[in-house]
This record gives sequence, structure tokens and C-alpha cells, in this order.
Amino acid sequence: MGDYDVYKKITKEIKKDSEKMDLLSSLYNTSFPTSLRRDGIINDMQQVALLPDYDLKEIELPTLVIHAEDDPIVPFALGEFTSQIISGAKFLRIKDGGHFCTVTHREVIVPRIRNLLGSVGNKHIHSRID
Repeated sequence: MGDYDVYKKITKEIKKDSEKMDLLSSLYNTSFPTSLRRDGIINDMQQVALLPDYDLKEIELPTLVIHAEDDPIVPFALGEFTSQIISGAKFLRIKDGGHFCTVTHREVIVPRIRNLLGSVGNKHIHSRID
């Protein structure tokens, strides 16, 4: 299933939630059509290829990895792998929602993020999630 198909499926399911629709529409409108972002995408891929490897085992702060099973961009196995490599990481599996699951399932995800941020306190992270 391609990005557009996932978007259509997601929007059909959340049309009744205007806040989610507004957020999803904003994300979609800045991402598609990808032809308008072609040069930027190519540049991003070139820059990522130049980045040094980062040993995920070095991450020592509490970590929450969130990944949708139907993400058409990042393979689900990569989310699982990341959560297994980072010591003590929590993994939040989202059944659907694609690459935008943080919008489509925000009622599940935001409380988990708030809980994580509350667990580390002010000494490491200063953030507000609405």
C-alpha cells in the first residue's frame, strides 16, 4: 500500500475528528506531491548517507519508540529493532495510522509521551506537548 492509499484509509477513519483532520491535512499538504520536494529529498538522502553511524546502545535516557505496523515509509522491523537495541526502551506498537500515527492515534500516544517526559523530570528535558 502506497503513501496515498494509507492517507485515504486513515482519513476515512478519522473524518469525524476535526482536530486530527486539520493536523493530518497540514502534514499531508507539506509532504505531497513529493515531486515538489524532489531536490530536497535527494539532498536529504545524500546528507543522511554522510552521517556517521550512531551506536543506539549509547542512549541512556528513557526512550519511547512509536511505530505503526502499516508505515509505508519506515519498515516496522526498524522500529522493533531500535527499541530492542536501546537499553530499557519502551515500544509502542500502533496497528495502523501509517507514517502519521502520532496524529491519528494521539489519544494513545500523547499520554505515553507525557508519562515518559514526567519520568525524566526537568533535569533532562524541557518540553510541552499539546
